[in-house]
Amino acid sequence: MSFVRVQAPKEDPAAPKIKKDQSDPAKPLAATDPKVAEAAKAAEEKAAAEKAAAEKAKAEAVLALAAQAVATKADEGAKKGVKETPKEKERREKEKEKELLKEKAAKEKERKAAAGQAMLNLAGAIPQKLEPLKGEESVVAAHAVTMKILEKVRNGDNLRDSIQRYVPEGNKLRPWVKALVETALEPANLSAQPCGLRMLRRIAIANQEAGRREFSSKDVALVLCSHGDELILWLRLEQVRPLIASDRR
Repeated sequence: MSFVRVQAPKEDPAAPKIKKDQSDPAKPLAATDPKVAEAAKAAEEKAAAEKAAAEKAKAEAVLALAAQAVATKADEGAKKGVKETPKEKERREKEKEKELLKEKAAKEKERKAAAGQAMLNLAGAIPQKLEPLKGEESVVAAHAVTMKILEKVRNGDNLRDSIQRYVPEGNKLRPWVKALVETALEPANLSAQPCGLRMLRRIAIANQEAGRREFSSKDVALVLCSHGDELILWLRLEQVRPLIASDRR
C-alpha cells in the first residue's frame, strides 16, 4: 500500500486577512485592507443617496398626480357649464389651499433633509486627504471662518496668526478651515475656466429652484460644499473682488 502526501495550499500574503466574529466563527467582521473598507463605505453612501433620490422622485410624483386631479376636476366643472354656488366655490378654494400647503410642507421637508446631508468634500481640490465635514451647521461655520481669515490676511494680518486666532489647536473645524484658506490664497489660472462655468451654473440652478433673486454666502457654501474645487475657486475670486453685495459692507 502506498501513501500520497498532499501539501496544503500556501496562503497568499497579499490577500486581505479577514477577522472572524468570536461569537460566530463563520461570520467575517471586515477586511483589514483599508481599500475594502473604503469601498464598503462608498457603497453605503451610494445606496443612501439612491434611496434619498427615489424618495424624492416618489414625493414629486404624488404631488404631480394630486395637482393633476385638482386641475382635471376644475376643467370638468367648466366644461359642463355648471355655475358654482358660493359654498362650492369656497370648498374648492379650501381644497386648493390645502394642496398648496401640502406641497409647501413637502418642499420644506426636502429642504431640511438636504440641509442635514450637507457635506464639505475637498477630495481632489487640496493636496492633503481630509474626511468630508458633514452637517449644515459645520459646513456654514467653516465657510464663515474661512471668509474672516481671508479678509484679515487681505488686510495685512499674518496668515498663521489669523488661523491660530480663529481656529486654535483642538478646534474641530481647524483642518478644513486651514486647508480652505491656504488653497484659496493660491492664484487662479486659466485652466480654472471650465470649473468656473460649472460653479456659476450650479449656483444659478440652485437659486432658480429655491426661487431666490438674491443669495448669501451661506447659500453659496451649501451649494458648492460638495464640490471643493468650485468652492475654492469662489473663495479665490472673492479675494480679487467680493462677489456678494453683503460681503462688500
